[in-house]
Amino acid sequence: MAPLTMIDIMNDLNLQSQLVSMSACETGVAHISGGDEVVGLIRAVLYAGTPSVLASLWSVDDIATSVLMEQFYSNLRTGHDKSESLRQAQQFVREITAGEVARILESIQAQCANNLERALLQCDIERMRDINPDRKVYRHPYYWAAFMLVGDCSGLEHAISSPDVRDQTFHRPTSI
Repeated sequence: MAPLTMIDIMNDLNLQSQLVSMSACETGVAHISGGDEVVGLIRAVLYAGTPSVLASLWSVDDIATSVLMEQFYSNLRTGHDKSESLRQAQQFVREITAGEVARILESIQAQCANNLERALLQCDIERMRDINPDRKVYRHPYYWAAFMLVGDCSGLEHAISSPDVRDQTFHRPTSI
């Protein structure tokens, strides 16, 4: 299967969503193409019909991003608008401790059926347990500031139907 490209999105998709979140590395990076045209995934997704896009500007940490995305969607579910949901999620990541991260990872691991993912999570859990449990491990902006919201920053028109977005947001690489 070929990767989804900007051209595919612009030509073939009619997105009927209120928000597209692209939590992979550098999804918000664009480039200038011929003249002064700025092209990138954000522009393509907006062109395809989505009023709001959440994207990253640089390579992001898997665990910090998972925590941020889960908190972002939790904030949306409680009625905050998109920009406030992102701000609060970023603040949450800045303040989270190694002990809290370990507990979140254990919760995710308990729901994980894939043995490889469980093993990878166990490595991350042990790494967090080796750190002072009160240490705020993601204080540096590298961990939380990569994400930007483009487009409509208001609240969602319809409630999020999924009570738990964890399965949709936590993706670990399967190769090392």
